Amino acid sequence: MQYQVLDDATSNTTALSDAKQLVADDKVLAVVAMVSPFGQDTVDPYFANPGGDNAGQAVPLIGIDPYEENAYKFPNQVSVDVPIKDAGAIMAQYAKDHMGFSHPGIFGYNVSQLTAAEAGAVGQFKKLGYSNVDIQTVDPSASQYDQIVQKFKGDGVDLLMWFCDIGCGDRFVQAAQSNAYHPKWVNYEIGYDPRYAAQFGQTGGEQDGAVAISPFLPFEGGGAAASLLATVQHYFPGTPRDSVAEQGWLGAQLFAQVVNKVPLSADLHADQAAIISALNGIHDLDLGLTPPMDMKLGIDPDYPGHAPHRCAQFVTIAGGTLRWTDHAWHCPP
Repeated sequence: MQYQVLDDATSNTTALSDAKQLVADDKVLAVVAMVSPFGQDTVDPYFANPGGDNAGQAVPLIGIDPYEENAYKFPNQVSVDVPIKDAGAIMAQYAKDHMGFSHPGIFGYNVSQLTAAEAGAVGQFKKLGYSNVDIQTVDPSASQYDQIVQKFKGDGVDLLMWFCDIGCGDRFVQAAQSNAYHPKWVNYEIGYDPRYAAQFGQTGGEQDGAVAISPFLPFEGGGAAASLLATVQHYFPGTPRDSVAEQGWLGAQLFAQVVNKVPLSADLHADQAAIISALNGIHDLDLGLTPPMDMKLGIDPDYPGHAPHRCAQFVTIAGGTLRWTDHAWHCPP
């Protein structure tokens, strides 16, 4: 095994160059736990059809991030995360069931990867009778957070959820604080990072009491999650305890189980085809998620590819820490 990371610098062009290096130059067997939220519009189609760079054979992608719809379109890709459209719908339903509000708002980056999240949330809010969803988006390089917060505040938005990275979340919450704006919050999974809870979840803080969606078993639950923490900290001390780490862990688990069952050969391309075929044949795999993962293509009516994990839990940001109090699994309504 060789651990290799290439930085896409949040650039589509760099991401595609990195992908070509892995395939054409490094001759990798598979890509495990890829995180390229702003590069996947280019790299996903390439890995699915690399042409002469890989003799026309698709490259297995396992444990990839959920930030765009392409992750669930191609048969060579398997994500262990909840499709972002489902996540948006689950977050909206959770807010309705557990939080009193009258005017929901959604904030996020204005990138194609996140339109599905907004669609899932808005669609579910409308089903629940909320036709007044306020949507504000921002370019990843922009800085008009104060103006956006003032718009939400002026419109009377009393529930906010955001779909962007933790840097965006930081700026958004700081803007809310500086404008004395205190809505209720439901965060996307990157808010699961304990550093974020420590910064904004102190008693009386802007997000104290907010909930964050977690597609994985929360770290506080012990078991597989505790094993993850111990292993990651042993080999990579200081690694943040966030959802991306669990995503990588589960992706590696899935990859290892498949590869250990496939009789690998000296033919790289035949092995890649065998791995993809084996993934497609898994229908009852228990990685500690619920229900067990089913890799059947098209099982999610919204996607032609794999969507094997569709349920999530929620943790609460409270007192500067993350608390796991609701042990129920929440699935798409």
